[in-house]
Amino acid sequence: MARKANTKEDYRTLFARTGNQCAYPECTELLIDQDDDFLGMVCHIEAAGKRGARFNDDLSDDELRSPRNLIVLCPNHHTLIDKKPELYDVDRLKKMKLDHESQFAESSYQIPDKALQKIFEEELRFQHDVNQKNADWLAEFNLAMHLEYSEDASVHLNSFRESVSRLENCIHDLSKFINDLPNDIDALLVKLGYDPKKYRELPYRENPFLLCFWEDLNLGVPNFLTAMEFHSIALEVHIERQKLKDKPNDAECRKRLNELETKLKKLASTSMHVD
Repeated sequence: MARKANTKEDYRTLFARTGNQCAYPECTELLIDQDDDFLGMVCHIEAAGKRGARFNDDLSDDELRSPRNLIVLCPNHHTLIDKKPELYDVDRLKKMKLDHESQFAESSYQIPDKALQKIFEEELRFQHDVNQKNADWLAEFNLAMHLEYSEDASVHLNSFRESVSRLENCIHDLSKFINDLPNDIDALLVKLGYDPKKYRELPYRENPFLLCFWEDLNLGVPNFLTAMEFHSIALEVHIERQKLKDKPNDAECRKRLNELETKLKKLASTSMHVD
């Protein structure tokens, strides 16, 4: 079943005590500018998706989307808390939200209707539509794959890298099976009472079990994985550069970008085909 989208009233309640400022301590970045453009990000304290930071499977749909489980941050600090969930755990974020909202309890900031409409339409429409389509497919077909769209590109990038890691493990297991296959066949022949001498003396170029997928596993796969690593880092460089366009003085983002660019340049100048 698809997660229900937040309503306008959810957001009106959420923004009422923000003071139109990022909830991160001592951060004064505006959430909505003078043109009623939304500059911040609505973040889940306990993630709505299984791959998100601080995911809690025990929360109901209403609890997940409740303003109590949402905190509004600038893009920089949203990235920070999800990048380091072990440091920014649920208790710390709940205290951060409480401390921030306590400062503005008397002011009751009123989010402009224009800004509210933009948030409601722009941030939720596509995400909700994609996830709803997947939920409908899951309900229709018992072998359907659960796929959840996130507005945060880094969530998908991390999921991609996790999938590559699992693929590497599968390839490793397959490679071990194929490498062990000739010896396993030899042992099976002995067990069945056959003399394996002729099998052992067969030139390796004539033994199909020695050549099985050899080029794919030992040449093709390592080359593909190297290329995938390069392109995944390149995507993250694009993400961090886009963040810097919005926040050119973000030191954390600049540091991360420098690290990624250095790694990308090294791959570009040292990677070679396995042959």
